[in-house]
Formats: sequence, C-alpha cells, structure tokens
Amino acid sequence: ARLRARPARNLALAAFLPIGTEPDLSALLRRLHGEGATIGMPDTPADPAPLTFRHWSPGCALRPGRFGTLVPDTPAMLPEPVQAKLPD
Repeated sequence: ARLRARPARNLALAAFLPIGTEPDLSALLRRLHGEGATIGMPDTPADPAPLTFRHWSPGCALRPGRFGTLVPDTPAMLPEPVQAKLPD
C-alpha cells in the first residue's frame, strides 16, 4: 500500500545522490520536485562544521564535493527534518 502524509508541494526535503551501492533515489526526487517539493543535497564542509544543503532540481549544474559526492552549484537552503525507511 502507498501512504502519503501530505502532498509534496511546500515540502523542503534533504536527499542525496548515490555513491557506490547507495540506493538511487533520483526517480523519486524528480517526482517530488515535479509535485512542488524543494530538494536539498548536502555540501560537506572541509572543516568540522554543520552540513550545508544546496537546492537541487533535475538538470541543475553539479560540482565535485568531498568524499566523491556531487553537489548542486546552487544557493543554500534549509530542509525540514524527515525520516524515511527504505526497503532492505
């Protein structure tokens, strides 16, 4: 069964682009973005500091980040705290 707590519009979510064996959520992220959600990707700082999240949209410019990540080359944003369990 599919459950949805509320429509994606007006949500500000944090997500990630996969590295190695991490799950690829890109189809879900494109769908949520298309429904009006704001998506943020982490930008890991060089020095110990809180993560910054950057606006992501399908096709946005990406730059290399730390630890082999790709980071949107966009302004920072503040995501809402959300927890989601992914299937094993």
